Amino acid sequence: MRRVLVIQDVGLWIDLNRHLSGVASVDLVEAMSFGLGQLLAQIERPRVVVYGPEADGPGPDALVREFRAAGVDEVDIVAIDPAAGEPQLEQGSSAPIVCTQERLAEVVSGLLALADPEPEPMVELLAHYEVADTEGGDATRGFAVILELSDRSLVMESDVPLDTGSELSLNFFLADPGSTSQRAKISMSCLVARCRDEAKLIYSARVSKMTDSARELVQRHATLGPGGGV
Repeated sequence: MRRVLVIQDVGLWIDLNRHLSGVASVDLVEAMSFGLGQLLAQIERPRVVVYGPEADGPGPDALVREFRAAGVDEVDIVAIDPAAGEPQLEQGSSAPIVCTQERLAEVVSGLLALADPEPEPMVELLAHYEVADTEGGDATRGFAVILELSDRSLVMESDVPLDTGSELSLNFFLADPGSTSQRAKISMSCLVARCRDEAKLIYSARVSKMTDSARELVQRHATLGPGGGV
């Protein structure tokens, strides 16, 4: 789910809600104070943060620096300025993207279009994983259930707690959407990005390595729909 966080501006939230309410996989979140906005940004990991001109925080430039320092890296800050010129859409910028309120929906929609596609929901896939020991000891092995999968990211439920930043080697079988019987073994490496649910041990991860043939199969699977796999 791609999230858009609006900090302390009900009018901007209403404008965006009018334009984005029918857009699939977009969740609009509102923070009534700057402090709550900072907290929600770290918990919800929004794709875009909209910073109104009346917000009580340190300003949009300082907000970018604070988010980067807090580890909220994959977020773009959109600041409203009535005198803004043509906005430059650049993801991951160290400066806020400035636009008028009239261009806000267009700018936010453009940033969401540039973002990585969300993983497609799939049937549960049982995977074997291995976590390498950086100190030269034995690798940790276990099982995980892949809940969502794309060629760039995944969501998985682990059998044991995992550390953020851990590199996992995953192996599982995926059915070819173009075949009723063929299944292929998928091997990939991924980095644990964050824990979504500490009680259920559900983690988001970014795919870091995969063969071209496996990537093609995962892409087809996400495009055509789940074919199943164990």
